[in-house]
Amino acid sequence: MPRLSIVVGTYNAAAFIEATIASILGQTYRDFELIVVDDASSDDTVSRIAAFNDSRIRLIRNPTNIGVANTRNVGADAATGEYLAMNDHDDVSLPTRLERQVAFLDERRDVLLAATGLYSMRDGKRTAEEMPPSAHHVLRWRLMTHSPICHSSICVRLPEMRRAALRYDPTCDFGDDFDLYHRTAAAGRLATLQSRLVVYRWHANNASQVRNAEMNARGARMLKRAHENYLGMRLDDEAFDALWRVFTMFLPARSQQELRAAGHALALLLARHVAVMKLDRREREDVERSASRQWWQAISRSAGTLGAAAFSEFGRLREVSRFPPPFAMRLRSRLSWRARRLLAGSAG
Repeated sequence: MPRLSIVVGTYNAAAFIEATIASILGQTYRDFELIVVDDASSDDTVSRIAAFNDSRIRLIRNPTNIGVANTRNVGADAATGEYLAMNDHDDVSLPTRLERQVAFLDERRDVLLAATGLYSMRDGKRTAEEMPPSAHHVLRWRLMTHSPICHSSICVRLPEMRRAALRYDPTCDFGDDFDLYHRTAAAGRLATLQSRLVVYRWHANNASQVRNAEMNARGARMLKRAHENYLGMRLDDEAFDALWRVFTMFLPARSQQELRAAGHALALLLARHVAVMKLDRREREDVERSASRQWWQAISRSAGTLGAAAFSEFGRLREVSRFPPPFAMRLRSRLSWRARRLLAGSAG
């Protein structure tokens, strides 16, 4: 019996599935089974999977299309390993990903789910994305505004996952991973290896591109539900909408009023989170530092539309301004804004 099971759910993934499977078969860690669950694809995804001659691959074909969450559950139910890693059908795992995650979970018996950092790939160009927080208490805080975890990077303890009845919720399709992280964080500890071990591929058929409106609506409902379930609070519509745009979608604020509303919402969440989660002094400082960073990044993004006045907002909300970013970061943000302004002026 292999120590590790890897599940890849597929649907019409002929353009990507070969590279995805090759990246898993090329891992430095070898003691695994690869379970590929095809959700009734209508292209030649299945024939491309079948062309691989490797006994570690188990192909399961859904007779009808049952959706993303159900397909992931089929794979997880079939898994036999001590650990379960997920990999979406269009993403690539770098060669040492599984070796490093297994070693991490072997050493950190207190961790239920371990994720990694990632690169994004768009038009053939690879970009190093910001590293997600490493500690459970900061990851859980970040989940109150957005998902800091890439689904293709997760590896979990399978028996513990089953004991806690942690499954993908089909009512949350195309957001079922975000929902799962919240429930996993309530059941055990999350952690992130501080290495980029997955490549997330952007393309026209990404679910986030094709079903953007649906994903946003479901994601907003899930985030509101998380606020209620774990923090016992509900933001008013104006505050939540501002939070969603600025801190979940990472969009610049459209007005000074929206920026202030988003910052106020972040401060309310932070105060409630610190109280409910019963953080010790060090953990509280970690979370407040993370919130301050989020607030500064939101202000920097918004300076492009609101101008220099956006930067004056940072100190207005003491709760999310306790830890100003380093001087070099503040200077870089202002210089970047000025450069964009000069470029816009020359283009005009």
